[in-house]
Amino acid sequence: MWAQGIKDLVFRIGSAVVFVEVRKPNGDTDIGSAFHIGDGFFATARHVIEGNEILSVGRHDTSVKTHSGPGGQIVYSTTHPAFRVQQVENQYYHPEPAIDAAIIKLAGRYEPTLQMDPAVATLTEGEFLMEEVVVLGYPPIPFSADVHLVVFRGEVSAVLNHRIGGERYFVVSGMARGGFSGGPIVAVRNPAVVLGLVSHSLVQGDRFMELGFIGGLSAKAIFETVDYCGLPITAVQRTYRGFIEPERPTQ
Repeated sequence: MWAQGIKDLVFRIGSAVVFVEVRKPNGDTDIGSAFHIGDGFFATARHVIEGNEILSVGRHDTSVKTHSGPGGQIVYSTTHPAFRVQQVENQYYHPEPAIDAAIIKLAGRYEPTLQMDPAVATLTEGEFLMEEVVVLGYPPIPFSADVHLVVFRGEVSAVLNHRIGGERYFVVSGMARGGFSGGPIVAVRNPAVVLGLVSHSLVQGDRFMELGFIGGLSAKAIFETVDYCGLPITAVQRTYRGFIEPERPTQ
């Protein structure tokens, strides 16, 4: 039952996640991820787009269903077809350059919309531990002829505040391969909510040894970017109530 619930969840929210293809200043192309937060605005990681040329934004169709038609032939139906656009209307960034949050705006209407909850900013570390999550993104697959949505499930292993900027990060079990950056970390709740976005892989030393965890920036940074830039996002305006940092217990 649990596995079927995850599949149903991914079917509902997968179409809200897109790839972001960019060209770096040295001419190399790269890919990251983003997710729809309403009214054509997509949240992503700052390092995915800042200083890069955005070549295209799009999604692979994960909403296709198969049915048995008259005579036994296979009939396909879809609710959120694949798309790829080359035009980005605008880019927005968190006011603090060190915080890895950004938003891009695409023309047109897009569905579905992933839901966020400002209340996650007030939960304590213990309330997050072992939270079940799914992580979605578009890491390149070497033998694939096209980009495809990749999903894995994990859990929150720790919650920490960055030692420099103080921003809140989730440590999530699972490897953050290139391309997942900017993808959503979604809590498997009822309803499902975005806890944050994939920011970086946790590595150690000059050899970049993988530790088997990813660093997820709290959704708080997305709300702050929306608020600072004054973006008219209906879904966010319905949920934004401001943030109260949790009190730290006295030792």
